[in-house]
Amino acid sequence: MNTRDGEDEGVQFLKKAKVEDTGIESPIQGPVVDEKPLFNFIEQNHDSAVAKMWGVFLDENYMALGIEPLAFGDNAEPEKFNTAALFHYYSVFFAKRFVLMSYRYNATDDPAPTDADKKLIDTLQMQARIMNDADFSNYAIFAGNHYWSTRQQNGTACHCGSQDYMPED
Repeated sequence: MNTRDGEDEGVQFLKKAKVEDTGIESPIQGPVVDEKPLFNFIEQNHDSAVAKMWGVFLDENYMALGIEPLAFGDNAEPEKFNTAALFHYYSVFFAKRFVLMSYRYNATDDPAPTDADKKLIDTLQMQARIMNDADFSNYAIFAGNHYWSTRQQNGTACHCGSQDYMPED
C-alpha cells in the first residue's frame, strides 16, 4: 500500500504470541488434581455475598498457567455464562486443560448442580471436543464449605448424592 508521498507503509501482521515469565506467583501452586487447591483459592479470593465463576487454565501436567475471573453476580448463573470468554483465555494461556469453578452464594450451602449446570457441562464437553486438544478437566461448584465436581462424578453431570465437605485447616 502506498502513502500519499509515494512511500510504502509496510504490511501489518500479528506476530505469534510467546509466553513470558512475569515473575508473578500463581495463586494456585502445585498440580490441580483435586478440589483442595481450588477451594483454597476461593476461600482467599471471594466475597461470600457474590456469585462468581473463574477459569483455571492448566498445562499438560495440571500446573496452573493462569486463573481468570469470568463472571460475577447474575452473569455467574450457568444459564447466562458465556463460554467464549473461557475459550479465549484458554488460548491466551496456551493451555492444554481447563477447570471451571463456580462459587454459589446461597443460604443452604448446597452445591448440587442444577439443570442449567448440567446443560453447561454438556456444552463445555462438546466445545472441548471440537477444539480437539482441549481437556475439560473439571467443573467444580462451591457453596460454603461444600463442593460438587464432575471429576468426582467421572465427568458426568449427575447429582448422585455426592456432596463433599472441605474441612477447615
